[in-house]
Amino acid sequence: MSNPPPPKLKSALTDIQKAVTSLENDDSGDKLQGIKAIARQSSLAFQLLLACELASRGVLVAVDVVKADESTATATASSLLTNIRDIAGRVSIDDVSSGNYPAPMMAYLNAAAGMAAAACASSLDRLADELEGASFDNPSFLLDRLSTLFLPIGGTSSELWNEATKRCIDVKDARFYSLLRWAADCASFSSDDSKQVSRGIIEKLRRLKREMNSISYSSYFYGAEHFAKDQPQLWKRCLDVALSMNEDDGIFPDHVHGPKLSKSSIQHNAYATTPQTVLPLTNMIRIAQSKGNEKRSNELQLFLTAGCIAAVSDKLERLKRELEGAGSSGSSSDDDGTNTDSSSMEKRPLGQFIQQYFLHRSRSIAEMDQMTLTALLSRADLELTKCQSPENDFLSSNEMDLASYETWLFQNYLQQHLRNLHRESDVWTEV
Repeated sequence: MSNPPPPKLKSALTDIQKAVTSLENDDSGDKLQGIKAIARQSSLAFQLLLACELASRGVLVAVDVVKADESTATATASSLLTNIRDIAGRVSIDDVSSGNYPAPMMAYLNAAAGMAAAACASSLDRLADELEGASFDNPSFLLDRLSTLFLPIGGTSSELWNEATKRCIDVKDARFYSLLRWAADCASFSSDDSKQVSRGIIEKLRRLKREMNSISYSSYFYGAEHFAKDQPQLWKRCLDVALSMNEDDGIFPDHVHGPKLSKSSIQHNAYATTPQTVLPLTNMIRIAQSKGNEKRSNELQLFLTAGCIAAVSDKLERLKRELEGAGSSGSSSDDDGTNTDSSSMEKRPLGQFIQQYFLHRSRSIAEMDQMTLTALLSRADLELTKCQSPENDFLSSNEMDLASYETWLFQNYLQQHLRNLHRESDVWTEV
């Protein structure tokens, strides 16, 4: 099977991009019908992600998001699964060593995949919000909808899913295998009683959302790093997805000895707790400096420092868990996430596949994950020295400059937090 010519591939990617953009919320007054609409959007976004992965293997499959009723959804699922079964194991056309397509088109391919995954993650997040504390007169109908959240696997589609999954295991195609596992991961949804949605459903939706955001991040990053390194657009989208991964909004206070912080414009909490911002911000600063835009570079520098400090904190927490786990069990697993033996693929958690075959497809992400705690602390120290301190006149002024106040407060918080991490790191490294 030959790869599609560039004009045909570009047309298919344009259709996918338009389809993702067209997926809008259904603001139905009926809560159950609204949930149905969100679940439908999630399913279509996931199918568009599969179409992008197939396109990366040189196979073009159309996903109609306008006339997507139950019959067309089943037909689309059968088409996607049949093609996955037939071409699993095929090398991606955006492999950096191939060079058969123009770089901008390969960036477009990865951007389309990033958009589809981000749309799916957004739908999952909204769905979890809708289900939080909800109670329904017809929970079985709801659970039926959730069981086909990604693909309508039933009848012929079920047989094709089994065939495609087996083929992926046989040829060790971990990327397609991961996505097929997702398609079946919603079949076990259940309710605690006759009307109440179980907490496990919401937690699973949150987990799936985080994992789908990771795929979106990896797609944008791979496209930017290999095919659009000096273009800020993909790096900015990568940054936006990284910030959306964050779910903790409590690390930076709403008000500390002054007016309430305006978090509508600057996501201080997300920047302070999201290590995934480091690489896109590093490249956005590089591009700004190459264009002589020192103002933009200085604005981003503080957020880069926050990301580096978040990376230190994340590494330290993982070190604690490893030490505590080793102390309690006396042993550790030999599976580092790279084993794709057929016997082990089905037993491993999806998170390992995402890290190894989506995120670590980009060498920069793998190298960042492998940095030692000492190296991360040194990087955070270095980036903090590059931050420019805001003018302090606003502290004594009657007319306080809120933007300068936020910057000053955030920078002082980061300085103190980094000092605390240094002390904590000394304690745990001795342990």
